[in-house]
Amino acid sequence: FGKLKGKNDTSALGSESGLADLVLAATVWFTKPGAKEHFGITPFVYLPTGSYDRNSALNLGENRWKFALQAGWIKPLGESFTMDLVADVTAFGKNDDFGAASSTLKQKPLFQFQGWWRYHLSPAADIRFGLSHTAGGETKVDGVAQDDRTATTKLSLGGAYFVSAKTQLLATYGRDLK
Repeated sequence: FGKLKGKNDTSALGSESGLADLVLAATVWFTKPGAKEHFGITPFVYLPTGSYDRNSALNLGENRWKFALQAGWIKPLGESFTMDLVADVTAFGKNDDFGAASSTLKQKPLFQFQGWWRYHLSPAADIRFGLSHTAGGETKVDGVAQDDRTATTKLSLGGAYFVSAKTQLLATYGRDLK
């Protein structure tokens, strides 16, 4: 799809549309179905299949492979509280057609740690509080460090409700603290 311009479009930017990169993921659970405590590991593979145009300011595809590995642990803390702890690392392939000069973009691994605490109002509803920290991921363009290492701490509040056994509505609001 990529960048599309209509016949009568005279704007400098044109209209943008396209497809994002395909993401493949499957969780391996190390706990039994029906257990109250859960532990799982999920590998994610991001395929460079999305729309990418090095001359466009916005791209849905990244023109590079990515791999993420995430581990998550869910632990009940009494009858009404649950704690979720999640950690992941993302490794990036290079984009050798980056920017107007067709440069090479490389990126160091990115790490994220999350903690969620949920209070169950009922078996179907909860309110939640979360704290996360993301670090790393500095990029280099043609070997020149961009001094853009991420170090972000975020607070989130939200709630969830199961409208049926397989359908959950979830809303969160987050704000960076640092």
